[in-house]
Amino acid sequence: MKKETAKDEKCPVHHQSLMYFCATCQKSVCSDCAMFGSDHRDHKFEHLDKVYENHVQSIREAQTYIRQRLSGYLHNMDDIRQTLNELQKAKEDKMDESAKIFHEIKERLEFHLKTKQMTLLAQKNIINDEIGFLEGLEENVNKEIDSASKSALVERSTELVKSISEVKDRPAVAFDNSVVTTDLPYRAATDDEVDLNWYRSSSAGRSSCPITVRTGPLGTTISCPRRW
Repeated sequence: MKKETAKDEKCPVHHQSLMYFCATCQKSVCSDCAMFGSDHRDHKFEHLDKVYENHVQSIREAQTYIRQRLSGYLHNMDDIRQTLNELQKAKEDKMDESAKIFHEIKERLEFHLKTKQMTLLAQKNIINDEIGFLEGLEENVNKEIDSASKSALVERSTELVKSISEVKDRPAVAFDNSVVTTDLPYRAATDDEVDLNWYRSSSAGRSSCPITVRTGPLGTTISCPRRW
């Protein structure tokens, strides 16, 4: 791959194009430096283009991990959006079922909905931050490859690969679709008795007596000391 975006670099001593890479000094040099320079006598040289290609390949291989994790996070975002939609639909369905029941049931639905939405949105924000970080890192790496000179990229390739490899040490944010279900319970499973003082204001509770609902093995019963 020919580096077309950067101008040919010149040797500061001989003002010739840098064509070789001194493997001994880890430095790009021109042909005069390689053949006649006393500083590079008996050193091992490679063509700079070949060295550059090898370093680019190493960076690209390291980038594969970013793409894999990014793909996983984008899939997680789709799952979250789908779950949020299903959760909203489940809420509406439950509301339709409980429209003629007690107001307390509606409040429980809203509570469970908001709790699950907050959980999902919190995970969404965390994953979104990770996506932003990975996209930013990949963008910076691509800018280095596209704009840096050959010698500069060769010198910085180890640092770039290291920064990419450090992503592996970051704890991966895992989205578990089973943590938040689309089920919205509208009855309190552990309530043995629920005080329905608000029920007194309804047409069935105008006697102003304390109305209670008891749930037991035989079902649900409503009791009042006085007849309605």
